[in-house]
Amino acid sequence: MMDKKLLKFILIFFVLNISVSCKGQDNASELTTTWHEVKKQGNNYFIIDCGYEGNWIKIQSDSITDHGIMEENTFRIQRVAKGNKATSFYIDEKEKYEISWVDKNKGIIKLINGVDNNSLKYYVNESHLKKIKKIKGTNKDCITSEE
Repeated sequence: MMDKKLLKFILIFFVLNISVSCKGQDNASELTTTWHEVKKQGNNYFIIDCGYEGNWIKIQSDSITDHGIMEENTFRIQRVAKGNKATSFYIDEKEKYEISWVDKNKGIIKLINGVDNNSLKYYVNESHLKKIKKIKGTNKDCITSEE
């Protein structure tokens, strides 16, 4: 009698454990796409149009490509850590790309990267890119030949 209860408990625990770990994998895999940088102004997000390709990142299952205005780097993902509110993609022992959803329905994430969490940017996924308003960039926003 006691063995059946113990077996039932172990089985329930096992099934719950599998469903929780699969959920974490799904959350990380839904971040696997190309993300384009957007600027936050109040509660709105915009793409700043400077007349050249802006910043974007591409997350794949094993790497992250970080495309800036001047350079592009691809990093191998060493490990993925799933927290309550964020998923961290480590590219070495300390440096990571920490991603959390700002608005899942609009496809917007907040990305903090660096060793000391020193860079905060917002991105929209490629499937929602056309829904984000573009505004003309100013000299403050864009790199110009006058600088």
